[in-house]
Amino acid sequence: MLVFCLYVLCENCMKLMHGLPTDLSKYFPPNIGGLSNETDPGIALPKQNLLEIPTNNPEHVCSSVGLHQNLQFIDELYKREDAIFVTNIGLLQFPATKEDYRDTNVRLFAHNAMQLETMREDLEGEKYGTGVLGRMKDKLSEAGFACNAYSIAGSQISLLGSPGVASSPIALSSNGMQKFIPQYEASWWTDGDLTPDLTPYILRLNNATAVDSSFMAETWSAKVSNAIYQHKKLYDDLEGDTVTANFKDASGRKSQLCKQLEMTARLMATHESRNAERDFFHVGIGGWDLHSKVIEGLESRFDDVNHCLKAFVEEAEHLGLWNNTVLLQFSEFGRTLNPNSGPEGDGTGKGCDHAWGGNQFIIGGGLKGGQVLGQYPLDFTENGPLVLSRGRIIPTTPWDAIWSGVAPWMGVSAEDMDHVLPMKKNFDSSALFTKDMFFNL
Repeated sequence: MLVFCLYVLCENCMKLMHGLPTDLSKYFPPNIGGLSNETDPGIALPKQNLLEIPTNNPEHVCSSVGLHQNLQFIDELYKREDAIFVTNIGLLQFPATKEDYRDTNVRLFAHNAMQLETMREDLEGEKYGTGVLGRMKDKLSEAGFACNAYSIAGSQISLLGSPGVASSPIALSSNGMQKFIPQYEASWWTDGDLTPDLTPYILRLNNATAVDSSFMAETWSAKVSNAIYQHKKLYDDLEGDTVTANFKDASGRKSQLCKQLEMTARLMATHESRNAERDFFHVGIGGWDLHSKVIEGLESRFDDVNHCLKAFVEEAEHLGLWNNTVLLQFSEFGRTLNPNSGPEGDGTGKGCDHAWGGNQFIIGGGLKGGQVLGQYPLDFTENGPLVLSRGRIIPTTPWDAIWSGVAPWMGVSAEDMDHVLPMKKNFDSSALFTKDMFFNL
């Protein structure tokens, strides 16, 4: 079976949804500029504007949750059972409480640390220098699958495995590939290049060896030659490839997210020429750190997410690959439920700050979708067992839960799961999801 796994890192979790068992004012204290109540709406999304999502989960505290109105396509995917939501999820080393959460081996609420560790999924340092997708790819490669890993968002540790186990990940520009034709140019030469193509000379030079050649020099030369061959093969595979879906917005431009997802779709279309059986992709976008004007800022960003995901799904369906694709959205952390006072200090243009637990979506044609998983706080006051200052919520579901369902679907054996997820052993099985919970088998 051919399988694609897309890891989408949204730097600073988006305010996707609201979900409360009853009316907001019962749970939120009436402080000025604070959480929503009868006199101050805070940064809560107006209930009448939300897209109501039934949880379809008798174990969930909410019978329904509200999705931002600008995410209509995700709502459509949910209704056709191609989307799953997980509430109050985040990076966890162990089941944390208000008494021991500071023992977590990461600088909580810090962008760089939380982004890195979300991609690594190894807070105890057992698999140092690797990422969760890289470890998955290592084990699948050892099992005989033809695996590849691509980042369309620069070099990312999420895709790194142990040295020498599997092929190295490839970083590609969202703008596509340029043909590699190194040319020697001289400012004093007016009739063009002295040589049309230096590639054969570069390969010949780097293939040369001697008895006293150093290990470092030999390794460097081998890497250069391999990169040239690899680039040519991928360039040829993508040459002339086009997409049918429209990734441009109404103004005719493509956002960074759309460009990255378009390049991902183009790579997926080449799976046969690459003899691929398992492909991993990393896509990432920033711009969600809305310390001011969070309500206004989300609207345009969600419009973009909605449009780009719709184009990507349309293309994957056109290629006949949607049922073999799973796209997972991650973030380093959620945001405070209690807003700040805004840039002027008077509540005008209020935003939200760094927090912890958030909400996540997963989409794919093979999902057992139309369900909301995870737990949800019953008490949002600071007396609640999960609530830290200013509405920072301790997650109740770890990232390990998501990967516990996805990795086996990708083909990772039960024996290899502790290698892929070294923190999984810290959680009871009831806190983790399974392949059967996620996918139609």
